[in-house]
Amino acid sequence: MKKILYFILFVFVTNSFAQVPDSLKNKWIPGLVTNIGFNQIAFTNWVKGGENSIAWSILVNFKYDNISDIWTYKNSIKGTYGRSKIGGGNYITTDNDLYVENLVSYNVGWAVSPFFSNSIRTQI
Repeated sequence: MKKILYFILFVFVTNSFAQVPDSLKNKWIPGLVTNIGFNQIAFTNWVKGGENSIAWSILVNFKYDNISDIWTYKNSIKGTYGRSKIGGGNYITTDNDLYVENLVSYNVGWAVSPFFSNSIRTQI
């Protein structure tokens, strides 16, 4: 039991010293996360009733960041789109969003870090 506790403590202590590697400073770092979701409900001989349904959604999250000792730039674009169909009805849009955010921050070196940001949120 002591070995397990020491191992868990070791893992948390080594991760607490994580910093941005010097090789990533002053460089633009792109990132992309995508997600595709699909859901289906089918009822056969269900006593309580209920309707069949089908739904799908797509999420795209793109970011482009630059972190230096003094300035930090963060840009992100997030988009989601999804539709669903219940019973014999038509497809309806359930998720429809486009979100753009930009941030510029100045590292003063103490508790205050002034920043400027703007964001745009709209439908696709």
